[in-house]
Amino acid sequence: MLDGVYAKDHDILAAIGLLPSPKTETQAIIQSRVGQGKFLKKLINYWGGTCVVTAVALLPLLRASHIKPWPDSNNAELPDAYNGLLLTPSYDAAFNSGLISFFDDGSTLLSPVASQH
Repeated sequence: MLDGVYAKDHDILAAIGLLPSPKTETQAIIQSRVGQGKFLKKLINYWGGTCVVTAVALLPLLRASHIKPWPDSNNAELPDAYNGLLLTPSYDAAFNSGLISFFDDGSTLLSPVASQH
């Protein structure tokens, strides 16, 4: 027993101390949201404010989608407009789930899984 706390409990308390505080977590969320907004603005500028597939130009309907997935991107790739597509929600969902992709010329590549439906 250490200072009235069992050793096992002491380890648990030490581990809890390593967890991010709610304030730290909130700051991280705010920073990521600010980064997403900047990324969206870059894509709107780069793609002329239109969906790369449908040419829809209604900004409330457009999503900023990373080509190289967000968790796999480094700090330089995350905000890079060359790592993003401006897509309508349905194309964004299809792209992010791997049901569609794009050839180098911009034409749509349909996954074999998607073509079965």
